[in-house]
This record gives sequence, structure tokens and C-alpha cells, in this order.
Amino acid sequence: MSEKYSIREHRYAGEKKDHAIDISSPSMERDPAKCILCGRCVRTCGDIQKIGAIDFTGRGFKSNVTTPFNKGLSVSDCILCGQCILVCPTAALRERSHSKEVMTAVNNKKKFTVAQIAPAVRASLGEEYNLPLGSNVTGQIITGLRRLGFKKVFDTNFAADLTIMEEATELINRVQNSKPLPMFTSCCPGWVKYLEQNRPDLLKHLSSCKSPHEMEGALLKTYYAKKMGIDVLPPAVNESFSDFTCVGNHIRFGLAAIKNVGSTAIESIIAMRLKEGPFRSLFDFVQRVELRTCNHKVMESLIKCGAFDEWKLHRSQLMAMLDGVLDMGANVQKDRSRGQLSFFENSGGGSEGFHDQQASVPDIPEWPENQKLAYERELIGFYVSSHPLSKYAKILKSYAKATTANLSEFNHQAEVTIGGIIDTMKEILTKKGDKMAFLSLQDLNGSCETVVFPSVYKAAGTLIQKDALVFIKGKVDARDDVAKLLADEIIPLEEVPKRYTRMIAVNLKTAGLGAEVLHEVRRILMAHKGSTPVYLTLQDPKGRMTVLDSGDNLKVETSDVLFEELERLLGENSVKIRS
Repeated sequence: MSEKYSIREHRYAGEKKDHAIDISSPSMERDPAKCILCGRCVRTCGDIQKIGAIDFTGRGFKSNVTTPFNKGLSVSDCILCGQCILVCPTAALRERSHSKEVMTAVNNKKKFTVAQIAPAVRASLGEEYNLPLGSNVTGQIITGLRRLGFKKVFDTNFAADLTIMEEATELINRVQNSKPLPMFTSCCPGWVKYLEQNRPDLLKHLSSCKSPHEMEGALLKTYYAKKMGIDVLPPAVNESFSDFTCVGNHIRFGLAAIKNVGSTAIESIIAMRLKEGPFRSLFDFVQRVELRTCNHKVMESLIKCGAFDEWKLHRSQLMAMLDGVLDMGANVQKDRSRGQLSFFENSGGGSEGFHDQQASVPDIPEWPENQKLAYERELIGFYVSSHPLSKYAKILKSYAKATTANLSEFNHQAEVTIGGIIDTMKEILTKKGDKMAFLSLQDLNGSCETVVFPSVYKAAGTLIQKDALVFIKGKVDARDDVAKLLADEIIPLEEVPKRYTRMIAVNLKTAGLGAEVLHEVRRILMAHKGSTPVYLTLQDPKGRMTVLDSGDNLKVETSDVLFEELERLLGENSVKIRS
């Protein structure tokens, strides 16, 4: 009408509403300027979802749809279900777009960016281009993502299979061990957030398994990253965010990937760290975070996976302190909420002084390495700080003929030796009533199925158990698509050098070789007397080799300690093992 009647000025502009866009939520945003006050979102949130995170405020011109006290969606009861977005006719409520952040990461040459394709997208995206319903456009999606700059593209279907396997395993474990039932999936963040805020009594029924995209993300940022030569750092309360993040040339584990650590606990940790600075101690942590969400179970998981390691205390010490420190933290928070300061805060000592006087560190040893790593595997699905097989890498390289990666390259019935850790096992009874087992053996390259028949099972005895480090001699079963191992003998991995070493060769380069080095070699060999012959291989600057038998007086008992001492003196790979 302004154009029709040639109106060029607005003499009476009137008052305008001025509401900031709410982007406090990680998943959705709210723009009051677009809101027409139709009330659909309010009715959906309150009457249908029974949440009531948003409602009308003000009257007349000042009417608005907002959260309680206009604090933002992130601190409201919103469970991020997204139903309000579906009914909003003006996009005043909409999903948050992270396109800018994604493209910034893609264009960052220092980052290795990957993308995942969800199963539904491969068909639904074709509809946007008027293709027939159900058209599979996976190839076009991959091409488009690669042209945008993503280094790799992965299919989330694989992780969906992982989720099914993990949830089935957890359900079986709950049934067998009389744990809380029924169990329901935790793949939807909305369900988890709803229970955390409204039905905490049902949290024990939630599966501890992550959603498929989270599982695949965790695999990509750990296992795949290591294969690509990128170090993965364990979670840390002073560095980790909810998701995995880049720290220099490394990846820092995300808090959301830790079992039993919910989104509200993570929000509390990150908010307090950003607001008041890094946490200085365990007590400083418990007096600042919200203990209703960062409860005993959450704290226990954070300790066991190494999220508090930067304070240079043993994880065993932190666990021993936990109950007392939680009680003290709760008391300090209670006093603070009443407007009271504790004696130590009044006297200027601060939380550190209180910690020093009331929460003394117990003088106890650290947990055994295998126990620490077992906790890591249980809570984050991976060995992060180390690997149970790392210290046996030389044994595996020297004595094992096969690895899980090359097992399929051997002929059917070929005899091989292989070492690793028993990841999972299933015992069954034969028709005769004898026990046998199916094992998943994991080494530093992957895993393979191993069949243990009754005679071998009986001979191995208690050695066959989860997380046992074993060395297996057996035959390859290559009849199926995936090769298996049929075990003939199983022994502890640490006994391999004693059982299988025929001789060892110590390589010495004659250039610069002094008497003191020879004397030290002799001392080391004498300190490990045994029955395994030792040969000295002398190599001159022209590459000519001379082999000397060290004699019966210098025969040794092979061990990791012997190899480490010799290689520390003579250099890496200076000791060769003949089996």
C-alpha cells in the first residue's frame, strides 16, 4: 500500500520490540522478533510434552513467549525434543545451524575433518531434489562432502550395528546379574535430559550405551586417529568439553563419551570452569560444581578414567578420599547457600587450606596397571593412557608369527602363533558335557575369533578369562570369509621368552666400541644367568659381520628386563631373538 499511495516516509514509526535472539542452547535457538504469539509452541511444550519450558509473559504490547525469568533455553526445563520447532509457523524457534563452525574447521589446514552419513539422510536428501521417493543418493552425498573439503566420509550404519551389539550385551548382563530392568535405550538426548530433570528414579533403567553417531565419533577420534598417527589424550576436567576437541596436534577426549557422566553434570563442570577458572584440587572441584548432578557415581567414573590425573595424585588415592571430600563439599555449599562462610574461608585459607587440613591424602599405592586400564576400557570403551599389550610389544614382534591383521593371509590349517588379550569369551558345554570356549582375542592391530576345544580348555585352566594376556599356538581356519584361530596351546604371555627362546643375538658395532661397554654387557648377562645361549654379533664400519659364542658362563634367562637393559646400553633393536 505504501508503494500504491506513494508514501515515502513513516511519520509515526511507533515503538518496536527489542528482544535478543536466544542462542544459549546447543541445539536450538529462539528469535522473539519472528514470534506471532500464536501459542502453538506453548501448548505443545506444556499440554503435550508436559514440560512447560516456555510460556507467555507480559501483557498487550509487551507480550512475549519466553523461558522462566527470560534466562534462556539452556537453563530452563527444555529437554531439546524439538516438538516446538515442528509446530512454529514462522521459524521463531528453529534448529541451530553450525555450518559456519563446520566450514571453519574444514578450511583449517591443521585439522583432519571427517563426516558421518546417517541412514535416513541418504534417502531423504534425494526428495529435496525431486528424485523419486526412496532414491539412494549416498554416492552424491560423499562426492559433495569431499568437494566441500572433508578428508574422509564414514557411514553411521556400522555404528548402529555396534549399538545393537552393545545394548544386547548390556541387557544379557542385567538379566544374568539381576540388575535393574526393564532397560531402555539412551540414544535420544531428549529422553536422557527428561529423566535427569524429571524422573531421576528411572535413570538406573537407561542403557549406558551411546548413540550410533557418538559411538562412531568416539571410534574415529580414538582408534582411527591413532591409526592416522594422531595422539588421543585422556579426558581432563580442566581441558575437556562435552565433545572431543583439538588441543594442539592432539585430540582431547570428550566428557560425554564417559559412561555415567550425564549432560547436566558436564554443563555444570564446564560452566564453573569457564566462570571461575581451572579446578585446583578435588575439594575445589566438589565445592564449585553442582553436586546434585555431579554425584558419587559421576565422580567415581571421572576418577577411574583419569579425568583428575593432572593433580598428580594416584587414582586409588582419589577414590579413597572421595566419600569424605563429597561430604565436605556438600557442607560448604550448604553454608554458602545460607549466606554463611566456613571457618577456613573466613580465615582466608580458601578451599586449598581446607583441603590441606581436612582432606589429607592417604599414603596408598596406585592400582595395578591392568586394573587402571580395565577401568578405562569399562568407562570410555578404550585404553587411553596406555595399552595392556604395550610392554609386550617386543615379545609379540619377536615370537608371534601372525597378527589379527594378517591372519587371513595364511593358508587354511597353517600353524601360527599369536599373542594378545582376551577381550570377550563365551563358554559352552559340548554334547559330552565338556567345556569349550569362543574367545575374541585382541592384539595391537585388531581382534580375531579363537576357538578353544575341550582338551585345550582343560589344559589352559584358569588362564582362560576376560582380560587375560595370553600367547596362543594354533591353526588357521580360513574356510569362512573371516579367518579364525583354532587353539592348540595357550600359555601366559609373560612366559613366552622362557618357553620359546632358542638363543639371543646381541649386536655390537665395533666403531667406538670400548672396553667399558663390553664389561657392562658382561655384567648384564651375568646378572641374568640361565640356560639360553647368547651370541655376540660384531659389525665393522664396512658392514662385515663376525659372530662369537659367548660361552656357557654367559647363558641367560630371557626376560623383558634383560632386553631393556641391553637396549638401553646398546641402542634400540640391538637384541635379536631366535625362537
